[in-house]
Amino acid sequence: MNRAVAVDLTGRTALVTGGTGGMGRVLVTELAGAGAHVVTTSRDVERGEELRQRVAHEVGDDRVEVLVGDLASRADLHRLAEEFRARHGALHLLVNNAGAHYRDRRLTVDGVEAHLAVDHLAGFTLTHLLAAQLHAAGEARVVNVVSAAA
Repeated sequence: MNRAVAVDLTGRTALVTGGTGGMGRVLVTELAGAGAHVVTTSRDVERGEELRQRVAHEVGDDRVEVLVGDLASRADLHRLAEEFRARHGALHLLVNNAGAHYRDRRLTVDGVEAHLAVDHLAGFTLTHLLAAQLHAAGEARVVNVVSAAA
């Protein structure tokens, strides 16, 4: 018997990378629906704003904040973390969900293979850069999502 577990995340802050697509979109919606303030990343301003508006409509409250940047760029990772730190003292849940899906080998602006940069190094870097906010939350969680292809 499958039964949904009601969770109240009111007063909690979550950060979900890759929130505008696939599973990320579902995670953002479900966390916001449970009462969390959800910060998500998007490479595209319009897609991020579309997600924010859609989730606000679905859950009946504007609980989504979008940070725009490219997780394949070390400079953007540092800027995104700084923006988060400037706005939020604590982070209760970090979901490193973003993933790269390329058919060919690509290098990032930093010269790193793109799959490695996004699928592994971005999550590691964000977790490291946001460690103080995770500790400030008390019982924080970090979830690293991987695909079967990894």
